Amino acid sequence: MKGIREFFWMRRQRGKVKVVLLLFLLSAFSMIHGAKQLWECALGLGEPVEYLLQPSTSGAMLERGLQELQKLDGLVGVSGQREYTITRGEESLAVTELSAQYLDRCYGLGEPGFRRHFWLPSQAFSSFVGVGAVSPVHLTYRQEEEHHNGTFSRSEELPRNLAGAVTAGDSETLRGSPELRVMFQRPDLSGVTAGHLEALGFSVVNSQQLQLQNLEFGMLLTCCLYDLAVCILAAIGGWALYALELCSYERKK
Repeated sequence: MKGIREFFWMRRQRGKVKVVLLLFLLSAFSMIHGAKQLWECALGLGEPVEYLLQPSTSGAMLERGLQELQKLDGLVGVSGQREYTITRGEESLAVTELSAQYLDRCYGLGEPGFRRHFWLPSQAFSSFVGVGAVSPVHLTYRQEEEHHNGTFSRSEELPRNLAGAVTAGDSETLRGSPELRVMFQRPDLSGVTAGHLEALGFSVVNSQQLQLQNLEFGMLLTCCLYDLAVCILAAIGGWALYALELCSYERKK
């Protein structure tokens, strides 16, 4: 009988050892996964964010609002924005025209050198110009009913969510543009910046997109905290079970 009892006691001990190991493995996995998500949160907080604004005032009030806008903390650049579409054969390309200063400050694109220069993300470049094309490439395109020659360059500096191309405009083409594009150094999770912009007489056109980004960031941060809690609880449970079995073993001796 004694041998049978020892046999079952040893089997129970092996089962508890497995539980301890599983708890420690869960703790380690949660720590690694949480650290990865924490790193993604840190990267997100360090990325600039762009607001598309539509003035709700005009004249002197609009000028005063623009002057106050330039004083906001964390502002990187502001530019009028004009959008249009160009075509080449069966392919069409959405173009966002911004000031050369904005392209330089916010995207690091520098002066274009000649007027009709378009910068595209890799996917848009391959789709419009052709897979395997070497950047830059000079092409003829159509805008409305007129044909023009332009230079198209692939750029990795553009925002990841940009679907089309950007190009440099001037005071003449951007005069009276219906929208403004504004870049700030980092996201505003509290909504304070959006409140300031609205108080200055601007409505945020892409507010839903920004709220969705903030929601995704909040969910990522929540998952990170959950992983941290699981890591701590699993480690405590593993050490507690190990300590109990160690005491039981000492008493058995």
